[in-house]
Amino acid sequence: MKRAQRVILEVFGPPALAATIFEIVALVGAREVAALKLFPMILIFGYLVAGLPSLAFAGIMEFAFARGLEPTSKSAVLLAATLGMTSGLPIDMAMAGAMTVRSSAAFFMILGLLVGGAIGLAIQAWPPPGTRVRGPG
Repeated sequence: MKRAQRVILEVFGPPALAATIFEIVALVGAREVAALKLFPMILIFGYLVAGLPSLAFAGIMEFAFARGLEPTSKSAVLLAATLGMTSGLPIDMAMAGAMTVRSSAAFFMILGLLVGGAIGLAIQAWPPPGTRVRGPG
């Protein structure tokens, strides 16, 4: 994955993936397919709420890559997951005013951990062109 593609994934991927997971959780809770009508609104709101944390995520990840962190390393995946988890708290605080039921910081931190880890794994799976990929371990 080229740097520009990686930055696009780091900036635009987390809100979309988080909104999708959030919608799945809502569908399971509501047990109604009618809840799918809300997905476009959840996606837009996801970009509004998670936009700044995603920019920070991309900036920190790219800074780490510039300082020598290999995108294909387990450390890169761990950093992405950790950054995703820490993004959960400000997102929880932003969502508190929009939700009728008080959200749990733990939910958004776990959601961030899953999303950050998934983005890290996606970056790891598609190394930059010309990169030698090491075997497992």
